[in-house]
Amino acid sequence: MFDFRKIFSRRMRGAIMSGLSFLSDETYLKLFYYVTTGKRLNLKNPQGFNEKLQWLKLHDRHPEYSQLTDKLAVKEHIAKVLGPGYTFPLLGKWNCFDEIDFNLLPNQFVLKCNHDSGSTMVIHDKASLTKKKIAEMRSFFTWRLTRGDYFLAGREYAYKGITPCLIAEELMINQESPDKSVEDYKFFCFNGVPKIMFVATDRSTDCKFDFFDMDFNHLDLRSQHPTS
Repeated sequence: MFDFRKIFSRRMRGAIMSGLSFLSDETYLKLFYYVTTGKRLNLKNPQGFNEKLQWLKLHDRHPEYSQLTDKLAVKEHIAKVLGPGYTFPLLGKWNCFDEIDFNLLPNQFVLKCNHDSGSTMVIHDKASLTKKKIAEMRSFFTWRLTRGDYFLAGREYAYKGITPCLIAEELMINQESPDKSVEDYKFFCFNGVPKIMFVATDRSTDCKFDFFDMDFNHLDLRSQHPTS
């Protein structure tokens, strides 16, 4: 079986798939799965976590998912359900990079798009931003905001139809190690019950991903980053 992973890098495989966004969701996912894993996708009888995720992309679609995925809209939802104080304080919202007035932002903050994944930039020292760095940021965020519906990249329905914008939030400081990022915890729930814990460390420097069961036993699982 031909294995794309041995010939094309992850970034190149993503570029190949971006040119095939016109395909139907099912056809795209079958090709996406093959290019990513080197295996054929069985949607009739999916086995394992990865195959079942692809099945869910086609069959688990609820309109509220987009609000929960939108990094701006979810703040309002959480405030209604839990009350204030459960999300990072919002410092600003803009439709494009050139609307940002950096003079109004604190020396440390986080800048990100609301509609996608992986577009976060952590600014530890605003005073150190050179013209070259700001130009690089402008190019990066302009590309992110204008690349089209992020749903098309992996057919994840939760991203579908989100109106792109830029937001800035306060930076959370690691009180024990101020030079390191705070740990990022995520929980994988099955039938509403948390079963797997995901911990990301050193996100702003040398990111590591680790998976644990709910008793903190380390699991032999891998994502795009190495374990710690």
